[in-house]
Amino acid sequence: MQKHAKAHFVILADPLAEGTREPTRPRPRRGERPAKAPDRLEMIARRQHNSRRRDLLFACFVALAAISGVSAAGARALGAATHTTQR
Repeated sequence: MQKHAKAHFVILADPLAEGTREPTRPRPRRGERPAKAPDRLEMIARRQHNSRRRDLLFACFVALAAISGVSAAGARALGAATHTTQR
């Protein structure tokens, strides 16, 4: 007859222990309405705001790349001009 090995598990933290649960939302007091979810128009406005911010950031990076390219081309042209005049 074989003995069955019992599985031993280590419980690191009890999720139901005091202080480890997610904080609950307080109940609204009498006469107060519960916080409502954002409506459709608010969500559309928030998306537009985020896309405008993303577009502005993209435009800034494009402008930096253009400035970097122009300055590098100017440095190359200046180097080529000084190189030919020194011959």
